[in-house]
Amino acid sequence: MKLQGNQIGAFVAIILGLLLAFLPVQSRQIVIKPGALARTITGDEYHIDPETVSKWLVEGNEDFLLIDVRSPEEFAQGHIKNAINIPLPELIKPETIDELDTDKLIILYSNGISHAIQAWVVLHAADISDVVVLEGGLNYWNKYILNPKPPGQYASNDEILIYKSKAAIAGALGGGNLDIQSQTNQPTKHRVFHKKSKKKKRAEGGC
Repeated sequence: MKLQGNQIGAFVAIILGLLLAFLPVQSRQIVIKPGALARTITGDEYHIDPETVSKWLVEGNEDFLLIDVRSPEEFAQGHIKNAINIPLPELIKPETIDELDTDKLIILYSNGISHAIQAWVVLHAADISDVVVLEGGLNYWNKYILNPKPPGQYASNDEILIYKSKAAIAGALGGGNLDIQSQTNQPTKHRVFHKKSKKKKRAEGGC
């Protein structure tokens, strides 16, 4: 998801306001360059796709730190597996930034991307370059990663295999009740016959 020009301007304005309230940092200087920031946000390097992150989680990759910047109440209601909760107001504090493990890739997420981008800008301005935003945020994650759409009745073998892979990842990450066998392996004839038999029963019952 790439931001449009007016969105970039709005985010930069918000971040400038945040930085004005930022306490002085002795061990790390906070410097923001709007021009460079806008160029970075319009590119691809500021975000990471959810599919990649989901595979890393299933594989047990420990080279990244997943940070949920929402409130503790929202985090308690549901969050991505292995994520830690550092609310945005806490994350942008100098002492929090100094304690971050910068040896790992930092992945930020919120419900959408707005708050995560605000956190990204502050960390980026604090010279933490190995930080990205989860594309689509938790909303996308819940809709597409945890609940992949099953293939249609006439899906190809490749489409079925892709769904099986996505469903397996979703299951490992606590996704919805995905019946891989019944949704992908039943022959087409069996499904059609099953539907017709149901209609006959209803008709007989009506009489």
